[in-house]
Amino acid sequence: MNSQKFIELNRDTWTRFRGILDQIDKKGAASLSRQDMKDVGPLFRRITAHLAYAQANYPDTDMVSYLNHLVARAHSSLYRTETASVRSLLNFYCRGFPWLIYRYRKYVFTASLFLVLSVAWGAWLNHSGSSLAVLVLPDEIREAVNQNFAEGKTGSGIEDSLKPLFSSAILVNNITVSFYCLVLGITWGLGTVFILVRNGLLLGALADIFAGAQQGLEFWSLILPHGIPELFAVALNGAAGLMIAGALVRPGDFTRRDALKLKAIPAMKISMGSIPILVAAAAIEGFVTPLHIPPQAKLVFAVFTGVLLGYYVYSGSSKQRKGEDDIAGPVSL
Repeated sequence: MNSQKFIELNRDTWTRFRGILDQIDKKGAASLSRQDMKDVGPLFRRITAHLAYAQANYPDTDMVSYLNHLVARAHSSLYRTETASVRSLLNFYCRGFPWLIYRYRKYVFTASLFLVLSVAWGAWLNHSGSSLAVLVLPDEIREAVNQNFAEGKTGSGIEDSLKPLFSSAILVNNITVSFYCLVLGITWGLGTVFILVRNGLLLGALADIFAGAQQGLEFWSLILPHGIPELFAVALNGAAGLMIAGALVRPGDFTRRDALKLKAIPAMKISMGSIPILVAAAAIEGFVTPLHIPPQAKLVFAVFTGVLLGYYVYSGSSKQRKGEDDIAGPVSL
């Protein structure tokens, strides 16, 4: 086969791959369509094979230089570190982050399902008096809760001077939990699922204790105002961990290493994007939750936070759902 025939047979493959690289360079790897994500690995391997064939059969030709440049550019485009700017960060939080949540909604739904089902499981274990309930909520913690909260002390205020410290401690704890949800995805998702289930079991067991003490309304009025954004952020990090696990379990046409690198980019963006939500949750828990207002008012506030989060995700990703291509902008990780 002469070089011209070889070019004619493979020109469309090279052109399509170059177009994918152009999009990555312009808008980031997260902007690729699902089909492009599936094709980029096989295309990269095919073009690498074309380069090896061309070097052996058509050395010192422009085609070899072209393919060599294409392969080098592909490596740079797929694995480069993106730079940050104020504008790119604003674009990310206004549009890119909501779009990522929508695009990977199956992972977010799965992580949320683990949380919700484990809350129900924890409540059932505690209510049924199962021996496993001790693992969910040890006796000493259960007794402390009964003594200090269920017996009419629920909702006692926090001193104003302690609120900032309290809020900071909550923020650090929530970020730590979210961090573990993300990084434990590398354990094929087992660690991520464990963290999600453990937190859900704890919440469910506590809810059952308060319900048994006729303090259910008080309990949820203390939990939900900050809990809705907090659990949403934990679910997002759980989703990021499951994305990493998915790259390991089902790499598709990629090698596991390449699949992990490609999935790690949007996973890290989702995790980093959740930090302001955790900050807001900590502020609510430190300053709003302890307020001496009716429990019903706190529940209304909780509904408001949920609606606000839903509107943020919906409005931020609406243009992309209508078919526009402007997806998550670059953000330094």
